[in-house]
Amino acid sequence: MTTRKKVETDRDRDAIVDRLMARRAAIVHSVESLHDEAADAMEHRDLSDLYDIETVADADVGVTLTLATRAERYVAKLDDAIARVADGDYGLCTTCGANITQERLRALPATTKCVQCSRTASMAGRS
Repeated sequence: MTTRKKVETDRDRDAIVDRLMARRAAIVHSVESLHDEAADAMEHRDLSDLYDIETVADADVGVTLTLATRAERYVAKLDDAIARVADGDYGLCTTCGANITQERLRALPATTKCVQCSRTASMAGRS
Protein backbone atom coordinates (compact mmCIF):
# COMPACT_ATOMS: atom_id res chain seq x y z
CA MET A 1 0.00 0.00 0.00
CA THR A 2 1.34 3.42 -0.93
CA THR A 3 1.65 6.01 1.79
CA ARG A 4 0.30 9.39 0.83
CA LYS A 5 2.17 12.42 2.05
CA LYS A 6 0.47 15.74 2.60
CA VAL A 7 2.21 19.06 2.86
CA GLU A 8 2.76 19.30 6.61
CA THR A 9 2.15 22.93 7.44
CA ASP A 10 0.75 26.09 5.97
CA ARG A 11 4.30 27.44 5.97
CA ASP A 12 5.52 24.47 3.89
CA ARG A 13 2.60 24.91 1.51
CA ASP A 14 3.24 28.65 1.25
CA ALA A 15 6.94 28.05 0.52
CA ILE A 16 6.08 25.61 -2.26
CA VAL A 17 3.53 27.99 -3.79
CA ASP A 18 6.03 30.88 -3.54
CA ARG A 19 8.66 28.78 -5.36
CA LEU A 20 6.18 27.76 -8.06
CA MET A 21 4.90 31.32 -8.48
CA ALA A 22 8.44 32.70 -8.77
CA ARG A 23 9.27 30.17 -11.47
CA ARG A 24 5.98 30.94 -13.21
CA ALA A 25 6.68 34.69 -13.16
CA ALA A 26 10.14 34.16 -14.66
CA ILE A 27 8.76 32.01 -17.46
CA VAL A 28 5.90 34.42 -18.19
CA HIS A 29 8.51 37.19 -18.49
CA SER A 30 10.48 35.00 -20.92
CA VAL A 31 7.34 34.35 -22.98
CA GLU A 32 6.67 38.07 -23.21
CA SER A 33 10.26 38.68 -24.30
CA LEU A 34 10.04 35.96 -26.94
CA HIS A 35 6.83 37.43 -28.34
CA ASP A 36 8.40 40.90 -28.40
CA GLU A 37 11.46 39.51 -30.17
CA ALA A 38 9.31 37.80 -32.81
CA ALA A 39 7.21 40.92 -33.37
CA ASP A 40 10.33 43.06 -33.65
CA ALA A 41 11.88 40.68 -36.17
CA MET A 42 8.73 40.71 -38.29
CA GLU A 43 8.49 44.49 -38.12
CA HIS A 44 12.06 45.01 -39.28
CA ARG A 45 12.08 42.46 -42.10
CA ASP A 46 13.53 43.47 -45.39
CA LEU A 47 10.66 43.83 -47.87
CA SER A 48 12.64 41.83 -50.40
CA ASP A 49 12.24 38.87 -48.01
CA LEU A 50 8.53 38.78 -48.87
CA TYR A 51 9.40 37.16 -52.18
CA ASP A 52 11.35 34.31 -50.62
CA ILE A 53 9.34 31.22 -49.76
CA GLU A 54 10.94 30.89 -46.34
CA THR A 55 13.55 33.35 -45.29
CA VAL A 56 16.03 32.97 -42.49
CA ALA A 57 14.12 35.69 -40.62
CA ASP A 58 10.90 33.69 -40.92
CA ALA A 59 12.67 30.57 -39.66
CA ASP A 60 14.07 32.52 -36.70
CA VAL A 61 10.61 33.87 -35.90
CA GLY A 62 9.21 30.35 -36.13
CA VAL A 63 11.79 29.02 -33.68
CA THR A 64 11.13 31.94 -31.33
CA LEU A 65 7.38 31.35 -31.40
CA THR A 66 7.88 27.62 -30.86
CA LEU A 67 9.94 28.38 -27.77
CA ALA A 68 7.22 30.75 -26.55
CA THR A 69 4.55 28.07 -27.08
CA ARG A 70 6.54 25.51 -25.11
CA ALA A 71 7.07 28.00 -22.31
CA GLU A 72 3.33 28.79 -22.26
CA ARG A 73 2.59 25.06 -21.91
CA TYR A 74 5.01 24.90 -18.99
CA VAL A 75 3.22 27.85 -17.35
CA ALA A 76 0.00 25.82 -17.58
CA LYS A 77 1.77 22.88 -15.91
CA LEU A 78 2.96 25.19 -13.14
CA ASP A 79 -0.62 26.42 -12.71
CA ASP A 80 -1.71 22.79 -12.37
CA ALA A 81 1.03 22.21 -9.77
CA ILE A 82 -0.17 25.24 -7.78
CA ALA A 83 -3.70 23.80 -7.87
CA ARG A 84 -2.35 20.43 -6.65
CA VAL A 85 -0.76 22.21 -3.67
CA ALA A 86 -4.14 23.74 -2.82
CA ASP A 87 -5.81 20.31 -3.20
CA GLY A 88 -3.16 18.64 -1.04
CA ASP A 89 -1.98 16.39 -3.88
CA TYR A 90 1.30 18.13 -4.77
CA GLY A 91 4.20 15.73 -4.53
CA LEU A 92 2.09 12.64 -5.15
CA CYS A 93 2.46 10.66 -8.36
CA THR A 94 -0.72 10.91 -10.41
CA THR A 95 -0.12 7.40 -11.75
CA CYS A 96 0.70 5.29 -8.70
CA GLY A 97 0.08 7.66 -5.78
CA ALA A 98 3.61 7.32 -4.39
CA ASN A 99 5.52 10.27 -3.01
CA ILE A 100 7.65 12.12 -5.53
CA THR A 101 11.09 12.79 -4.05
CA GLN A 102 11.94 16.31 -2.95
CA GLU A 103 15.00 16.24 -5.22
CA ARG A 104 12.80 15.53 -8.23
CA LEU A 105 10.31 18.23 -7.23
CA ARG A 106 13.12 20.77 -6.87
CA ALA A 107 14.44 19.88 -10.33
CA LEU A 108 11.02 19.48 -11.99
CA PRO A 109 8.52 21.38 -9.85
CA ALA A 110 5.61 20.76 -12.22
CA THR A 111 6.17 17.02 -12.48
CA THR A 112 3.20 14.75 -11.88
CA LYS A 113 5.00 11.42 -11.87
CA CYS A 114 7.55 9.66 -9.70
CA VAL A 115 10.77 8.52 -11.35
CA GLN A 116 9.54 4.96 -11.88
CA CYS A 117 6.24 5.95 -13.50
CA SER A 118 8.02 8.55 -15.63
CA ARG A 119 10.47 5.92 -16.87
CA THR A 120 7.65 3.50 -17.59
CA ALA A 121 5.76 6.17 -19.55
CA SER A 122 8.92 7.12 -21.49
CA MET A 123 9.60 3.50 -22.42
CA ALA A 124 6.00 3.17 -23.59
CA GLY A 125 6.40 6.30 -25.71
CA ARG A 126 4.26 8.52 -23.51
CA SER A 127 5.33 11.38 -21.26
